[in-house]
Amino acid sequence: MRIVTPAEYAIEQRLRDKLTSFPLYKHSHWILVYLKDNDHKYISYGPHPNRQLNEGKTTFDVEIKIGTVDILSFFIEKGKTRRGYGKLLYEVIEGFSRDLGYRRLVTSPSGQGHKFWPKMGFRESPDEGLLEKII
Repeated sequence: MRIVTPAEYAIEQRLRDKLTSFPLYKHSHWILVYLKDNDHKYISYGPHPNRQLNEGKTTFDVEIKIGTVDILSFFIEKGKTRRGYGKLLYEVIEGFSRDLGYRRLVTSPSGQGHKFWPKMGFRESPDEGLLEKII
């Protein structure tokens, strides 16, 4: 069992507070925060810490380093897509990032992400293969 530090717990609680406004939010879902150091963090949200068990569920994973929030994965549960939930969940991530002082978000789109992320204001990044948004 991993011991959660006070700083990790504080970030988890801030994110949980933000997520309560998201219609598909479930209090039973895990929020995992791992602080590698002051400016390198991993944050995940989903029903189970094992990503393979989260298939088809609403989840996201971000990595924060060097002042950038990298959205590694982002999914809305099956049967709930194309109803505005993706935009609402993205707005939670953007607001949370802004609250923590981060202004650059990046992602490497796949599948429907090629259409979704530009609608959220992401544009091609100088970093090849990435989309970015300055908030």
